[in-house]
Amino acid sequence: MKKTVQIILFLFAINLSAMAQVSGVSPVGSLHIGKQFLPPSFVINGKPMFKDQDNNRAINANEKCEIVLSVTNNGRGTAQGLKAVMNITGDTNELRYSKSKNIPDIKVGETREVHFVIEAGLNTVNGQAQVEVKIQEPHALGTLPQYLVLETRAFEAPLVKCMDYALEGEGVLTLGQPFTLNMVIQNIRSGKATDVKVNVKLPTNVISGFDGTSSFYYSYSVLAPGESKDLKMPMYANLAYDKQDIPIKVKISEHYGKYAVDTTIHLKLQEVLLSRDVIVARKKETIRIDTASLKSDVDKNIPVAFAKNDNLYVMIIANQTYNNEQDVSTALNDGRTMQQYCIQTLGVPENQIRMYENRTYVQMKGDISSFANTMNLNKGNSDAKFMVFYFGHGMADQNKNIEDSYLLPVDATTQRQLKDQAISRNWMMEQFSNAQPRQLVVFLESCFSGACNTDDLLAYGLHSSGTRFEDKTTPFKGNILVLTASSGMQTANAYPTQRHNIFTYEFLKILQSTKGDISLGLLFDRLKQNTSATADRIYNGDRQQTPGALSSSELKNQWRNWKLK
Repeated sequence: MKKTVQIILFLFAINLSAMAQVSGVSPVGSLHIGKQFLPPSFVINGKPMFKDQDNNRAINANEKCEIVLSVTNNGRGTAQGLKAVMNITGDTNELRYSKSKNIPDIKVGETREVHFVIEAGLNTVNGQAQVEVKIQEPHALGTLPQYLVLETRAFEAPLVKCMDYALEGEGVLTLGQPFTLNMVIQNIRSGKATDVKVNVKLPTNVISGFDGTSSFYYSYSVLAPGESKDLKMPMYANLAYDKQDIPIKVKISEHYGKYAVDTTIHLKLQEVLLSRDVIVARKKETIRIDTASLKSDVDKNIPVAFAKNDNLYVMIIANQTYNNEQDVSTALNDGRTMQQYCIQTLGVPENQIRMYENRTYVQMKGDISSFANTMNLNKGNSDAKFMVFYFGHGMADQNKNIEDSYLLPVDATTQRQLKDQAISRNWMMEQFSNAQPRQLVVFLESCFSGACNTDDLLAYGLHSSGTRFEDKTTPFKGNILVLTASSGMQTANAYPTQRHNIFTYEFLKILQSTKGDISLGLLFDRLKQNTSATADRIYNGDRQQTPGALSSSELKNQWRNWKLK
């Protein structure tokens, strides 16, 4: 019996072994468990970085840029099989880039940078490119997409040419006598010229005073828009030269080979030489470049916002050319530049900005009523914000029993008809208050004071806007802040060299330096200090100017936390 049991067990063991071989089932005691999977976990550190060659934060035509991601593995295991993916939509017709990049393994706690190169072609257009980047992992443990909105800019061509020349020496140009040819090479267009080469070729028997050869050679890595170079070339025509005319060929080239102009300078024997080291005045197109550079510093380099500010609505009224009063010399430039800052820096869509110039009484009444109606229509939008800018003459009512001030349309006449021919500030604020905006900033570049020359006329004082009467406007209600260029009996002064009024200039300067990312409280503190200091400096202490901030009793100082965008 014992042998029978042993035989049965032996046969059972053999059967189990055979089953294991046939079916793949491991025999008892040899079960295999696979290696445990430790998942990675990724984070993109900060926002994707954009790097461009000239640091203007835009993709320029013919420029190579980079999108850089910094990725850290904060998980429990090494990340393998990673891929960075980038997709660009929008104005991409001339953009070349790799849509994906393999990433080497990232160990726990390790950080890697991923660089995507974007190359823009010469035919890149003005527009926008929306960039989406993310990290993919085989187990779907990558990152959510990150987004950038970048401006694309069309190619701006340079144009390099010889703009002027003059001869330096003594007496007249004669054979054998040394003289110096002074020449101006300039880039007269808005594009940057690179790899500029100037080759000056002299005719036979006209010799360089530098090395005895018949040519001069100059090169410049960059010529910025409007930039010029003065060249001095000593030379002489020897006694073997047998012509009256001395043609000097100037060949100019730049990187693209098509944005430079060759010229030939024709000198004449017996031509009078200049006795002093000067160059004659530039030609007209050079002056045009110089004139453009004389714009105010706030009119140039306006910061660009990459995000739209869809909830901000703006009205700008700029009255400069008056029928019966002296013009306000800065009003249009103030208004137009403010419009550009609203579009470019604050990101306001152009169709949400109402720009009005030189408005009559009837037009201004309609403008204000229409903008108040826009506020009413946006009551359901809890994020809607509004800004009103007025540039032009202002006047306070001379009747001491009437606490009101007036914005002057361009067809206003004298102070006796203010109620019928000017816009009551109390009426305007009532329209806005009734609309109950969640946030409204009214910017008044008009002193309702200024210099008054007579008791009858709304005279415009030199370098100011408005006439001098103390502001006694009735308080208003609601979430409304009024910023005024000056206080009490002060003047709203102009800044002649900057072609703006001081108050507006300093406001734009703050927007330029902060890119609009600033609270109203901090903005006003800087604006008040800077305006007062600038007025004191340029008018030698004769004209004090202190901006004012007026708000309702309900609002109090809550406006200080408001943001423009």
